[in-house]
Amino acid sequence: MVAGRSPETRPKGALVTAGEKFGIHTANARVRHARLDTIPFESANQFMATLHEGDAEGMKIIIKGAPEVVLKRCGNVDPDTALRQVEAFAAEGMRVLGFAEKRFDRAGLTLEDCARGFEFTGAAGHDRSAAREVIDAIRACHQAGITVKMITGDHMGTAQAIGEQLGIATHGAKAVTGVQLMIPA
Repeated sequence: MVAGRSPETRPKGALVTAGEKFGIHTANARVRHARLDTIPFESANQFMATLHEGDAEGMKIIIKGAPEVVLKRCGNVDPDTALRQVEAFAAEGMRVLGFAEKRFDRAGLTLEDCARGFEFTGAAGHDRSAAREVIDAIRACHQAGITVKMITGDHMGTAQAIGEQLGIATHGAKAVTGVQLMIPA
């Protein structure tokens, strides 16, 4: 928490704002399901996990992250069907996060605890459309003879769509991953 700010006045993230728009009272949820432990997001893992106080059934681990990574940990959904929807959102330039949860019965959270046994609870996408100023700046760079490259941690489909919106990638050009850029020794 930001020093000197109450939960009601601290800055809200996109997911908290979206939840409140759907009638979820986040301040109440934070009290009823206090966060007990966290595995922060790291690009190597492509997800974050939080351990929360639960209800009568015990504690709960919640993970959010790259949908393909989250889906690998779940057994209640067909990953191919879910990934087709993720690809459709990404092709529209949306950034997509997957969510899953599972019951847990002890304090402390490790990466191994997050490896399997989750139930997929859904995905959320938010618009990553480029601001007009960014598009104008890239156009000015091109006119000045500057080649513009984009590096992002977003899903490849999202990167492709945003690259096209920005005028960096032509329609039909393919985005590449960091692994594909690696030059063999």
